[in-house]
Amino acid sequence: SASAADATYVGVAPTLSTDALSGRSVVTFDGSAGQRMRAHPPAAAPYSIFSVSRLTGGLNARLVGSIYPDNRNWLLGFWNGWESVAYAEGFFNSHQTAATTDWHQYSLCANASTATFRDAGNDFDTTGNTVGPNGGIALGGYAATTTEELSNGQIAEVVMFDSELSTPNRQKVEGYLAHRYALTAALPSNHPHRTTPP
Repeated sequence: SASAADATYVGVAPTLSTDALSGRSVVTFDGSAGQRMRAHPPAAAPYSIFSVSRLTGGLNARLVGSIYPDNRNWLLGFWNGWESVAYAEGFFNSHQTAATTDWHQYSLCANASTATFRDAGNDFDTTGNTVGPNGGIALGGYAATTTEELSNGQIAEVVMFDSELSTPNRQKVEGYLAHRYALTAALPSNHPHRTTPP
């Protein structure tokens, strides 16, 4: 990538599934051992990380998380049979529920003292757990071993910033993703981009 955050490791290559979400392609992980991707973005606080993703049934562990053992245990969205869960060296008081196959737009935005976990702009929790996935991002599982916390799932997009976005800019990203993937119904009713894209 232009910011030198290239995927530096790909295990058993995931599949590009075309016309999978609102006519757009997504990356599909089948839970195979080693079917993970790793990238190395600047991800220490402050940061803002967004994902459009879902589990597809079967192995329901992590889809977007940290590269362990790079001294950070971090995950966004899915874990251990649950959805709507986040962890940044400590759990957020999330709205975790049993995993479904529904698409979600999760985000975790952090500054030096607080971090907020959201689903499509709906606030779930704000805590002092501000650590980021400093060693990089793992997609499809927990990048500790080739077989740890793998998932059957799909990822349409991951967007990362090396700052905590202002509210208007965060809402622009939420609106962009919601309109791109036809997920606007999940935005709050008073969201400035629920009906009109940014």
